[in-house]
Amino acid sequence: MYTRSIFARLGLGVAFAGLALINGLAAADPLDKLQGDSQWSGQYFYPDSDKPRAPVAFTLTLRVSADGSFSGRTEEPNTFGKQPAPRLYATVRGAINGSGVQFTKTYDGTGGVSHSVAYSGTVSSDGSSMSGSWRIKDYSGAFNLRLVQHTGAAARGSCITPGQLRTTDSFVYWNFRSSCDTDRLVSVCARYANGNNNILAVNVPARQSADINLGHTSLGQAKLSWKEGGGIPCP
Repeated sequence: MYTRSIFARLGLGVAFAGLALINGLAAADPLDKLQGDSQWSGQYFYPDSDKPRAPVAFTLTLRVSADGSFSGRTEEPNTFGKQPAPRLYATVRGAINGSGVQFTKTYDGTGGVSHSVAYSGTVSSDGSSMSGSWRIKDYSGAFNLRLVQHTGAAARGSCITPGQLRTTDSFVYWNFRSSCDTDRLVSVCARYANGNNNILAVNVPARQSADINLGHTSLGQAKLSWKEGGGIPCP
């Protein structure tokens, strides 16, 4: 009787622990962290059956709605289109549902490329990465993406608009465009995995744009955030 009582109590404890774990997993919805505007950096890979081909790096910008639907745009080097177009561009439409993500990438015709590619995969619970596979009919490969920066829904009402990151001479630059009637100070925080933070600022003239030099390409290991004004706290 005593032994049965112990196992009964243990079983009840395990049941509650399992329920707590399930509830915890249910609460970890990446959509909660990704609504608004975000920028991603990653690469896609060709099938192993192909002759050796290098992975292709690409960037993805997204605007995610509260219902999980999103639209965006990709940019990548021209590795298969007609020359002399140096880069290829595509529009993206898809949705996040729980930890799952699906989207269609349709090239915009630059370099003579206009086909569509279906992507599907999963988003990490903290919303910082996604990975999965791409497919064109029976031809498929893998992809991965890492969140570079997330401005959030609140930033949409701002008269400052962040552009895409670009790399020139091994340095990373971030462009900010202004529709403001006065000059605005923009602060950027680069937070690295080792806990180091780098805080920079740039003055964006009224109705013009300005670049901020974020440093060497090793910045690719950092998570970026920005706001108008000075003294940005690193999240």
